Amino acid sequence: MKKKYITLEEIREIQLDILRKVHTFCIENKLRYSLGGGTLLGAVRHQGYIPWDDDIDIMMPRPDYEKFLLAFNSENLSIIDCKRTPTYFKPFAKVFDCRTVLEEENDINGIYIDIFPIEGLPNPQKWKEYFKDYSALALKLWKLTKYPNFEKRSYGRIKYLINKIILPKRETIIKQIDSFLAKYPYENALYRGVITGRYAEKEFMDAKAFQDYVLLPFEGEYFMAIAEYDAYLTKHYGNYMQLPPKEAQISNHKYIAYWK
Repeated sequence: MKKKYITLEEIREIQLDILRKVHTFCIENKLRYSLGGGTLLGAVRHQGYIPWDDDIDIMMPRPDYEKFLLAFNSENLSIIDCKRTPTYFKPFAKVFDCRTVLEEENDINGIYIDIFPIEGLPNPQKWKEYFKDYSALALKLWKLTKYPNFEKRSYGRIKYLINKIILPKRETIIKQIDSFLAKYPYENALYRGVITGRYAEKEFMDAKAFQDYVLLPFEGEYFMAIAEYDAYLTKHYGNYMQLPPKEAQISNHKYIAYWK
């Protein structure tokens, strides 16, 4: 059967529909969330998508994130995260449309939005060590998740066997990551941030940055955002209201999408 491919405009509308449903669920269940990363930048600078962007990111305080993963339910939508999806190694969740297929970087899911947990974090003197330790655990999770897909002849028989012996079970690493991230409980932490994303140490911020929430316009609708979005965006992007040079105005994603 010939695939019915999904255009960028259709991808964005599907993502927006997922965001609407997540927003409604969070409001009804009194869960905190905020647009995040480039999506928050787009809301502030463009009142919608960054013109060359093609994804949606939101972030949730860890307590709300855990409740959301357990309780969220909506027709045609599903959640993947590293605990419930053995082939998924990223330590944040995706909500995706089950009617679609999205092929991206050797992964196959559906059209999705990303949901990042906001963690409680240590004081600045411990940031570098903390992030180094977390990155080591995340790398182990990646290896243990991707490892079954490596063929012996391409991975090297000796290295294959050594890794099979010395690497712990995937479930063990997930528990270690959970225990590590619980060191600084969100509600009591003086610093907070999303360290499971790609901005690394730029995510470490004063806890007050994630204290209050406001509604911001995005594609003709309103969604939640942290009230301290200026401090957040400045730390992430510097002079965030200035457009990057033309050569940098490109998408970070390479994928194809089609209907099932």
